[in-house]
Amino acid sequence: MINSVPDHLMLRHLRREIGVSLEINNSRIPASESPSLTLYHNRLDKESSEVTYVSTDTVCNTSGVEFGVFKNQDLVLCGSERELRV
Repeated sequence: MINSVPDHLMLRHLRREIGVSLEINNSRIPASESPSLTLYHNRLDKESSEVTYVSTDTVCNTSGVEFGVFKNQDLVLCGSERELRV
């Protein structure tokens, strides 16, 4: 499986509580929007079977956020973060 990693993934569904601010690249995102970010394949270590994806976008959120990472339409990872700074 490590030989067939995608060149990018999508970080989607940056959900947050109403009234909590979210900024992407210094632009405030309205609570009604659900933005997505592209994560680009950066590094592959076959020996440890680790793949690293990166983004050059700046994301700031003052409270909790829920997110999902997708390969095409398939969810591969989901999580939440109390304070997100990417």
